[in-house]
Amino acid sequence: MTHAVLGLIAFTAGIITYWVTEYLSHIRRLKGIPVRIHVNGTRGKSSTTRLIAATLRAGGLRTCAKVTGTLPMFVYPDGSEKIIPRPGTTDPRQHGMPNIIEYVRVVKAAHELGAEAFVSECMALQPELQWVTEHRMMKSTIGVITNVRRDHLDVMGPTLLDVALALSNTIPKNGVLITADEHFFPLFKRIADRRGTTAYLVSDEDVDDREMQGFSYIEHKPNVAIALKIAELLGIDRTAALNSMYQAVPDAGVLRIHRIHDFGKTLFFVSAYAANDPDSFKIIWQTIRSRFNRWIVHMNCRDDRVERSVQLGELLAAEMRDVDKVIVTGKLTKAFIDAAVKNGFEADRIVDMENCTVEEAYRSFFEHAADGSGIFGMGNMVDFGEKLTEYIRERISHAV
Repeated sequence: MTHAVLGLIAFTAGIITYWVTEYLSHIRRLKGIPVRIHVNGTRGKSSTTRLIAATLRAGGLRTCAKVTGTLPMFVYPDGSEKIIPRPGTTDPRQHGMPNIIEYVRVVKAAHELGAEAFVSECMALQPELQWVTEHRMMKSTIGVITNVRRDHLDVMGPTLLDVALALSNTIPKNGVLITADEHFFPLFKRIADRRGTTAYLVSDEDVDDREMQGFSYIEHKPNVAIALKIAELLGIDRTAALNSMYQAVPDAGVLRIHRIHDFGKTLFFVSAYAANDPDSFKIIWQTIRSRFNRWIVHMNCRDDRVERSVQLGELLAAEMRDVDKVIVTGKLTKAFIDAAVKNGFEADRIVDMENCTVEEAYRSFFEHAADGSGIFGMGNMVDFGEKLTEYIRERISHAV
């Protein structure tokens, strides 16, 4: 046996020893954090993670959290937060490539901060990796599945049932599962029962309209209902939990309505880019469409999300026919436009601004919208959507 082969064997053995030691240390740290909550689902994971962390803080638990959301963030026990740097970028505000090994780093950070509770948004998409993140990296005491929607079908699909089965990989063993998805609750409960886990279903009806008035942005009742169920199970006062949620820092992509006055007009901007999937956009649109008599839509396209562009083009034609204009930006805008026109939306109401600048898109809103109109921003938050939202925030009169 050559020295080169012996060296390779020794190197490989060293790597294996290192990772085994690191993993055993990770498990010890996990066991040192008694409350571990893993938040999965198609939509609302980031907001729900933040609401749960706020709830636990209200209960006096020293709590850390990790959200993937619009920006990957680590939330400290005092509620402050810091961007998590990722491989593949030198700019910490850029996303980089997520890696499930990130669980090791953030659990270590939470343990070193003396966390009594740790809440983590699930970052994995592939069904197998979702199983690994729960049963090897988190071993949660409480699992959350917010909902099951038509998104990432290329990875978790092709059917909605496939998505539900993929998400079910994070149902914990011998713990608790909370979900707001009524349709797939029977499936989730059967899987939870097999794993010795108690399953709970929550809904909009569990939260009073008056309790939603304390939020400074448009939050969704199911997300709040999930956090309040956790408060109930852990014996945390409901009013204290809600007050803590009201004060928590929301995700950068939360739904807000901003009043903008420029070019002699007042417009109302709704940033819904972070929703991503058609079902969520439909719910948001149905929630806010009555607020203003006239609307224009801004659709931001990505060249790596062509399927989503097609789905949203179909949604535009089916649900948003009464809008005045649709301004389309980003890359490969043709996919969205073709889908909308094919399904009956008039081509002369679509303005194709592929590869335009943020400033050009902003100016086009005022060019095409009537005074007092709403602007509904949808499609994708990443890159252009994020930059446009920030550009508008610098010019807003105030949030409505």
